[in-house]
Amino acid sequence: MNAQNTAALAAGALADPGGRAPTRSSFVVRLKDWGDQSIWEGFFQRYGRLVRQAAVRSGLSVEEAEDVVQETALSVARKMPEFVYERTRCSFEGWVRHVARLRIIDQLRRRSPAGVSVEPGEGGEGEGEGVLESIPDHAGADQVDAAWQEAWRSNLLQTAMDRLQLKVSPEHFQIFHLIVVSGMSGPEVVRTLGLSLAKVYAVRHRLTRLLKQEVAKLQATPGGLG
Repeated sequence: MNAQNTAALAAGALADPGGRAPTRSSFVVRLKDWGDQSIWEGFFQRYGRLVRQAAVRSGLSVEEAEDVVQETALSVARKMPEFVYERTRCSFEGWVRHVARLRIIDQLRRRSPAGVSVEPGEGGEGEGEGVLESIPDHAGADQVDAAWQEAWRSNLLQTAMDRLQLKVSPEHFQIFHLIVVSGMSGPEVVRTLGLSLAKVYAVRHRLTRLLKQEVAKLQATPGGLG
């Protein structure tokens, strides 16, 4: 999305990530079965893009980010048989974030001048302490955490856009997409599509409202990502 428009939409539509709804406990229970293909497809759909975006925003290449996604899923899968979901103590999303953060740090550590490799662990509490001292300053924990938060917002907004596209006419979504994603002005859209300015602004106003509603629904959904 156009950065300026995305920021404006996010400011008006996205709540503090700390206020996300907890993951549904049944989802977590089913993840304990590695052979349950449908639930693990749901895991990758829910968290794969988020982890990938956070990794890229932390400075990793696309290939390295894909490795982080796979290593995060493997770490989660290894821990699931003994994982106890205590909603009041730590959200499942928060734990996945912790695991992904460590996998991102592992990848950044492998780039260190010393060439020291950190083997992926299981994502337990306290794992990875001491790693930050050995990686470049630009790849510090604060940057990784900030990348995760930004990726979460971007992922949530994109998911809301995908849902919106299914609910409105192709013409109206095209108008909205040109303004929000391409960053075109109302008059530019008028010239491009041959529509009246009144219609363009009316569609933008209505779809902005609908997009905010979709974001609100996602935030109220266990797991926050649909």
